[in-house]
Amino acid sequence: FTDIDECKLDNMPCTQGCNNTEGYFNCYCYPGYMMESDTVSCKGISCEVPFYGDNCKQTCDCNGRGSCNTVKGCVCDVNWTGVNCDIDVDECALPDACPEGQLCENTNGSFTCSCPIGYIMEGGFCKDVDECFSLLTNGTCNLQTEVCINTVGSYRCECKHGY
Repeated sequence: FTDIDECKLDNMPCTQGCNNTEGYFNCYCYPGYMMESDTVSCKGISCEVPFYGDNCKQTCDCNGRGSCNTVKGCVCDVNWTGVNCDIDVDECALPDACPEGQLCENTNGSFTCSCPIGYIMEGGFCKDVDECFSLLTNGTCNLQTEVCINTVGSYRCECKHGY
């Protein structure tokens, strides 16, 4: 005998989705809807929070980092991902997380930008610290016998002529 594909009939028996099987068919509901007891109809209302998914059988637990969508499950806040919003997004792996020349540090649910050693944050940008100016007070170079030379991000002490 030849199988009739009930899912392709003009009067398909299912209200949402249909899978043809040998000699029969199975109905299914779209995610967020529940199958009625007649096994061909889907409830016209969506799942109630915290339930979602096929036949409302899955439970949302977004860990306070998102909200429950009755069709898709957890919709995570920015900086969080994963089925339960429990995976921190590493913003430092994203291009242009911090301005050029700054260091990016990923934190739980966020990130920070800072300047490398030898630089100071000024107006949102890293500016080279003139260590020679600040060294006048801490005595790292012996200013009687040495000259302090400021370099990008650092400094060096060089002997004065004759030393």
